[in-house]
Amino acid sequence: MSILRSEHSDSVNGYSLREEKAKEKYYEEKEKTDMEMTIQNLDAIKEATKQGYLEAMFEYEEYKKQRKSKKDPDLISTRQAYKMRGEGRVKELIARGLLTRTSSGRASNSAKYVSKKRLLELDNTYLQ
Repeated sequence: MSILRSEHSDSVNGYSLREEKAKEKYYEEKEKTDMEMTIQNLDAIKEATKQGYLEAMFEYEEYKKQRKSKKDPDLISTRQAYKMRGEGRVKELIARGLLTRTSSGRASNSAKYVSKKRLLELDNTYLQ
């Protein structure tokens, strides 16, 4: 009977204390490994997201450059022309027909462009 008691006192739910400790150690190690793998996965996801974002921004910048230079690389927006030479001056040149505006599309709110070269040529023109 004393032998049975010593066996029972060293066991928990049918497992010896040594087996229980080994199990606990295994699960702790597994948890640490899982945590490390999770951190590595998060780092990989962060890096992939950052890379995708940078590629998308690069493609968007290329698209913007192509869209602006679709018709002529010399064209600048009317707003840029206003900043360069003043809104009144640009509007007067357009009203007199010395400077022509071209639209980038059919919609009424599509960007209007003027020739930068022509705007600079008309720089010294005196308007009466």
